[in-house]
Amino acid sequence: LSSENCSTFLTCCGSLDTSLKRFWEIESVSKTIKLDPEEAAAELIFLQNHSRNDDGRYSVSLPIKPNSPSLPDTRETAKRQLINLETRLKRNPEVFEEYRNFMDDYKSQGHMSLSFTPSVY
Repeated sequence: LSSENCSTFLTCCGSLDTSLKRFWEIESVSKTIKLDPEEAAAELIFLQNHSRNDDGRYSVSLPIKPNSPSLPDTRETAKRQLINLETRLKRNPEVFEEYRNFMDDYKSQGHMSLSFTPSVY
């Protein structure tokens, strides 16, 4: 019969304290965040324009890029689409009533409101 011998040796030179310290230094999250110029501009717009209304909700201006092309006026297109939608819904009075109830509920919850001021967007 032959017998095989297996020997294993382990040498640990570092202390547990040093290993843990090194681990947390590698894994720690950086406190400084590098922002690219666009992100920095958006952050500045937020800091200069955000506010909180009486309900506790935040109001923030949209961070529109400078020199961005102006968007076309789509009010008439949206109005036409709304009229077409209502015309289709009126063909089925039950569905139209559900749609109106949903929109009334949406408005009563404060998710939408009638605006009389023109928007710059």
